[in-house]
Amino acid sequence: MQQVVVAAGRDELLPIFTGVKMETTPEEIAFLATDRYRMALREIPWQGKAKAETSSLVPGKVLLETAKSLAGAENITISLGLEGNEGIIGFQGTIGDVTSEITTRLLDGDFPKVRHLMEISPLVTVRANTAEVIAAVKRVALVAERNTSMRMLIEAGGITLEAATGDQAQAVEALEAVVEDLAGTGLSVTVAGFNPHYLQDALNVVESPFISFAFTAPGKPCVLMQLREIDGDPLPGYRHVIMLMRLPS
Repeated sequence: MQQVVVAAGRDELLPIFTGVKMETTPEEIAFLATDRYRMALREIPWQGKAKAETSSLVPGKVLLETAKSLAGAENITISLGLEGNEGIIGFQGTIGDVTSEITTRLLDGDFPKVRHLMEISPLVTVRANTAEVIAAVKRVALVAERNTSMRMLIEAGGITLEAATGDQAQAVEALEAVVEDLAGTGLSVTVAGFNPHYLQDALNVVESPFISFAFTAPGKPCVLMQLREIDGDPLPGYRHVIMLMRLPS
């Protein structure tokens, strides 16, 4: 669940964004979180007993602690119900001979409709080694000034990450990458501005050896997807969206 909770909000004055939306069908359970500047979606096949689709808003902190507590359980049972007029959710898992149960109240409110932002037709994709990108981002982020972007320069055959703190320090890292011009009319996105902290958070929960960045247009959200092989199709089940920062002209 850390892959999703990392994108949840931290501001208790906006409780809706601190929650993780859980959607269920008889075949699949999906977890979605956003703090308005990034979002993450994890979809997992399951054997649900509910005949109808359900939607609940689970406190992000509780969901993360539950995932950690029940990480060793082979199967986890999720139950939804009512206590008075308030919704509750329960998680149960068995590790060895010990069965653990965690129950919490659901959050009340309408979660924003953001899932459509993940359904994109990219014009440019960048595929690279996850470990190499993480290491480069970590080094470049050291000199990124607060509230300024880390720039990703995109060209055929590779990318360059750069950031600076005024005139005092500058960091530049070049990386090999597979850059695809899916439109076939020349790269429509040649530079993208990332919040370095959001980018590090997203990369740190990637569970695949390779990562794909999908772009539709300059300044539009970027979708990160996992790759088992650098020339393979994106792995299903997980997507992370980062809103790009506006760059000075």
